[in-house]
Amino acid sequence: MPSTTTKLIMKKKLIALLMVMLLGAMSVLVSPVPALAQAATEAQCNPTPLANAFDFIRIGDVDGFGYGVGKGYVGSDGKAINADNKGIISTGDVLPDLNGDGKISNRGEGDPFDNRSDKELAGTYLQGHNYIDDGSTGSDYTDLSLGKSFGYKTSPTYGRPFPDGDPKTLPNQPGFKFRFLVEKDKLPEGTPLFFNIMLGDYDVEPGQINLRAVSGNTLTIPLTASEKVTGGRNGIVEPAYVPLKFTQVFKDGDKKGKQPGYWIGAVDVDLDAPDEPYTAFDYAEIGTQQIPLAPCPPKEYKGEIRGLKWDDSDGDGDRSTLISGNPPYAMFVIDLSPSTKERFQGSNMGDVNGDGNVNSILDGELKAFITLNQQLIDQGFGDTGKVSIIGFGYKASNVDMDPVAPGIQLATSPGADKNNNGKPDVEDLLSSIKMDYNRFFANTATNSFEVGAYYVNGRGGRGTGTNYESDLQLAISTLQRLNAPTGKGNVVFISDGVPGGGLEGTPQFNIFQTNYVDEANTLQNTKVNVTAFGAGSGAKIPPLAKIDSRAEVFTTTDELIAVFNGTSGTTTTTGTSGLEPVLPGVTIYLDLNNNGTLDSNEPSQKTNDQGLYQFTDLAPGTYVVREVVDSGYKQTAPSGGFAKVTLGEDEIVSDINFGNTSN
Repeated sequence: MPSTTTKLIMKKKLIALLMVMLLGAMSVLVSPVPALAQAATEAQCNPTPLANAFDFIRIGDVDGFGYGVGKGYVGSDGKAINADNKGIISTGDVLPDLNGDGKISNRGEGDPFDNRSDKELAGTYLQGHNYIDDGSTGSDYTDLSLGKSFGYKTSPTYGRPFPDGDPKTLPNQPGFKFRFLVEKDKLPEGTPLFFNIMLGDYDVEPGQINLRAVSGNTLTIPLTASEKVTGGRNGIVEPAYVPLKFTQVFKDGDKKGKQPGYWIGAVDVDLDAPDEPYTAFDYAEIGTQQIPLAPCPPKEYKGEIRGLKWDDSDGDGDRSTLISGNPPYAMFVIDLSPSTKERFQGSNMGDVNGDGNVNSILDGELKAFITLNQQLIDQGFGDTGKVSIIGFGYKASNVDMDPVAPGIQLATSPGADKNNNGKPDVEDLLSSIKMDYNRFFANTATNSFEVGAYYVNGRGGRGTGTNYESDLQLAISTLQRLNAPTGKGNVVFISDGVPGGGLEGTPQFNIFQTNYVDEANTLQNTKVNVTAFGAGSGAKIPPLAKIDSRAEVFTTTDELIAVFNGTSGTTTTTGTSGLEPVLPGVTIYLDLNNNGTLDSNEPSQKTNDQGLYQFTDLAPGTYVVREVVDSGYKQTAPSGGFAKVTLGEDEIVSDINFGNTSN
C-alpha cells in the first residue's frame, strides 16, 4: 500500500491537474480559439445543395463586403486588398484604406464604407435552400463599416441609414436574428450545425458571440478563427465559426401543434463589441457545414452588367419608346399583301391567326402588335389609351375595333374586353385577321382584306400591290376623326416588301415608290410619332426611311418582337428601331474605386454598332458603372452621372443605360 507521504504527493498532483483543466476551460470562455488552417476542400468551398435538404440560411450575401474582387483598392500597407488577385475579397484579404493614412481606423475621416444593396438595407435579405423564413433580420449590418466615423458629417457615408439608430452611441453591436422553419424530412434530427461568419478587421478580445438559443437560454461561446490569418495584415478578412447543437437552434413543431411537420428555428446571435472602433461583416449564416478556415481556390463567376448608350435627342433623360403620349393614340398599320404568307425565320410562333399558315410573316406582324398592345396595358394605359388597326395591300381599310357595337368603330382601349372572353379585344381582332386571296374588297365585318389589282399597259387584271400612300392617308384621316391631341398620335408601320402597284419598272410601279412621301411629311409636321419596320428579307430600308429615317428591317421574329416588347438593345443583340438612336464607340467603365475617373486597371469597353456594352465574368459585389462623356455631349442619364449595381452570384443585370444629348 502507498505510504502516507506518497498519498499526499499524489493528492497534490491531482489537485494541480484539476487546476490546469479548470484554467483551460475558463480560457475557452474568454478568448478566441485559433485553429490550424487545413487546406479547404472543394466540398467546403463549393458545396452542392441537395434538392431536398436544408443546407444553410444566410443573412446577407457572399460578395466580398460589397467590394467584389476588390480591383483598384489598396490596404493600409499599400498593397492590393486582394492578396492573391483571385476571386472575391475573402479569407486572407484585407479591407481597403480609403483615406490613405496607412491605417484601417476612424482617424481623420476614417475609412467608412457602405456597400449595402437595397435588399440588404431592408434588413431581411436572405440566401439558402429548403427553409421558410419567419422573420429573420440583420442584413443591414452587412457590407458596411461599423464605426463612429460612419456618422461624421465629413464622412462619405453621412446621411445613410445606420442599423439601430445613431452610430455615435451604438457603433458595433450587430445582431443577427434567425427565424425560420425547416420541414422535418429535409433535416434529420440531431444534425450538427454551425454558426458561420465572415469578419473584417475584427480585433475584438475576447472573440465570442452571445447566443440566445431557441429555448431562451443565453450562452457566451468563443469564436473559432484561422490561425493562418489571425494577427496578419491590418484590416484582415477572416472566417470564424461556432459549433451549435441541434437543440440550441430548433424545437419540435409537432409539440403543442405549433407547426406540425416542421423544425422551428429561432436563434439570436449578437457580436457585442462596444469598445471596437471599426469592424465589418460580409455575411452570417447557420448551416450544416463549417465555414472553411483556409482560403478557397478562386471560383469562376458569371455575373454580367449590360446596357446601351443612346442619343437622348430631346434631353429628357428617358429613352423615347415606340408609343408616346399620355394617354397615347396608337395606330397599328399592317401590310397584308400576299407575300406575308411566306415563312418568317426565328422562334416558333405557331399559327397566330388560325389561317393554316404556320410561322408566316403575317403571324410575326400580328404577334408584334399583340405584344405592343400588352405593353400599353402594362404601362397603365389599358383603360385610357386608344388603339386603331389599319390593314393594307393595294388599298387600306380600317378594322372594326368593337366586336359588339354596330357599325365600324375606329378605336378601342388596349384593355377593353367587350365580348367578355377574358382577352383584350385588340388581341382578339389581331388574331382574327386573315388574307382572302379571292376577294377584291375589304370586308371589315370579317376582317378579311382585299388582295388588290394592278394595271399593266392600261389593262386591268388580278394581281397584287403594296400601296404605302393609301394606308398613310387613312392613318391621317383616322387620327383626325379621333381628334387625337397633338403629341399623342402614333403610327407604327410594318411592311414585308417595297411599295409597288404592278410589275417592277412600269410607270405605275415607279409612281408608288414616291407617292406617299407627302403623307409621311404631313404626319411628321403634325407631331405624330411615326415608326416604320420591315419584316422579312423582302423589305428594304430606302422606301421605309421615307416614312421614318430610323427605320430598320428585321429578318427574324425574335428581332421584331424584341423591339415591340421593349427589350431590343438591352437583352438582345438587335438594333433599336423606332427609338432614339444609339451611340456606338462610347467608353463605358466599371469605376472600381469610385473616384470618377477611368483608371488603367479598371475594366472598360466601347459600345458596339448597336450601342451595346456588356461586362462579363463578374464576381458578386457592388459596382459603379460610368461613361466617358465625349466632347460636344452632356450626360442625361442615369441621374447623378453613374449607376450603382449590386450583383448576386452569377446574376445578370440589364438595362443599365446611358443617355447623352449634344451641347
